[in-house]
Amino acid sequence: MVSLGAMSEPSSLPGWAKTLQRRIRQRGIDFFILHGPGVRDLHPLGARRFGTIADCLAQVILNDRSAIVTYDRGAGIGFSDRDVENDFKTVLKAYDKLGGTNLAQVQPRDPDRALQLIEPTCATSSVGTHGFRPR
Repeated sequence: MVSLGAMSEPSSLPGWAKTLQRRIRQRGIDFFILHGPGVRDLHPLGARRFGTIADCLAQVILNDRSAIVTYDRGAGIGFSDRDVENDFKTVLKAYDKLGGTNLAQVQPRDPDRALQLIEPTCATSSVGTHGFRPR
């Protein structure tokens, strides 16, 4: 069980969070996919504070990264940084213009299409300036 004490300190993170944080830092990982059960669970954010997995990633585990892109079948594609979100919408508008789609207004919820759209956005240089560095 996780203590309700100072969760922002690495020593008080749950085991899975410590492992993820350590692997990302040791290997210089800039992109990763976190999946599995528990995405709807509440995760520790600090003393007596809990939130979504996206909140936990942004505020606790990856708090030194400026951009986190999330995907959830129900909520769709989400961003922790407005500039990255705007860059993503710019890409979608270009797709719309070329392909006659309306992705900028109605983003896909299905994982295949959503991940196809996220990937080129993460690989652009403008996203790289927001905490992602493509390899």
